[in-house]
Amino acid sequence: MRLHSLLCLLCLFSLPGLAQYTSVLFLNPGKAQESFWSDVDHFATEAAKQLHIDLDIVHGEREEYALVNHLQKLIARKQLPDYMIVVNEKQVLPRLMTLLEGHPVYIVIILNDLDQSERTKVKLSAHWEEFLLTTLIPDNYRIGQQTAKEMVLAGGQQAGDLLVLSGDKLTPASIQRTQGALDYLKHNTQLTLKQVVYTDWNEQQAYNKTLRLLKRFPQSRYIWAVNDHSALGAIKALNEMGLRPGQDVHIATVNSSAEIIKRREQGEISSLGAGHFALAGWALLLIDQHSKGLSIPKRINRPFFELINEENPIYQCLIDKDWSRFPFRQLAAQDSLPTNFQLNKQRLTASP
Repeated sequence: MRLHSLLCLLCLFSLPGLAQYTSVLFLNPGKAQESFWSDVDHFATEAAKQLHIDLDIVHGEREEYALVNHLQKLIARKQLPDYMIVVNEKQVLPRLMTLLEGHPVYIVIILNDLDQSERTKVKLSAHWEEFLLTTLIPDNYRIGQQTAKEMVLAGGQQAGDLLVLSGDKLTPASIQRTQGALDYLKHNTQLTLKQVVYTDWNEQQAYNKTLRLLKRFPQSRYIWAVNDHSALGAIKALNEMGLRPGQDVHIATVNSSAEIIKRREQGEISSLGAGHFALAGWALLLIDQHSKGLSIPKRINRPFFELINEENPIYQCLIDKDWSRFPFRQLAAQDSLPTNFQLNKQRLTASP
């Protein structure tokens, strides 16, 4: 009887549908209800579903040490996953990596990289030589330049004052995206940069600060905003001042929330960049390949951003957000990541 039970048990665990999934923990530094981080979650969740990956997502709620505390608890309980997807939001990643050193957990860094000094330390570590799987960092500097350029062109390159709403002073995406915009804008002698302020990626802060700046600089004709929440706060302030977004004042920003795409369609946003929300999903593709014994490059050098307008194939995808049509299984069989989205008839595909 015991032998019969054991054989049944072995058969049960050998069934294909009950095979043990690769476990992945995504330490998401944002809030679950934030438009960008929600898009990141949904895209990654669909990728995990199709790739048969056991994905757990934990949100830091913009409190970076909440993720440190969560990781400490997992280590104490010996409940670490096979892989982790991590983000260097507000320079928290070195602390996470210090905690993980010595534990057999592969990590993929997305969105915000280590700074150069931390990179140098990692290169000297035998542990991270093995367990730092790869890095997927979007070209924030380039999209900062591109959105700034498109905004100025939309404004007919007319003279006027410029306001810049950055994110924070620590996060690499904020620093690089803002620097890209400033480097482009400083070559336009018809523009006068009045002030750079920090919104902490927050709509209310952006609204409060933009309102004060508009009263101080009534000749403002351009606002570059680091993300959609900051842009929406600026729009609210412009409306309160009786100014028309997209006509009296041109706005550039980044991200792909439903609200900001609607504003782009209505002309209130003059320039919009997006696409980097897919990086956790791309990370899962690489993890899937690595778990099958395939070699993974240490760094993926791609822009991961596109300018978004009605002519761009990604535009309707971002409106629908039906990622169940996305062919993750097909991509998993390929030896490369997609660079952009395309619509082929009624089927969503990705082009390598």
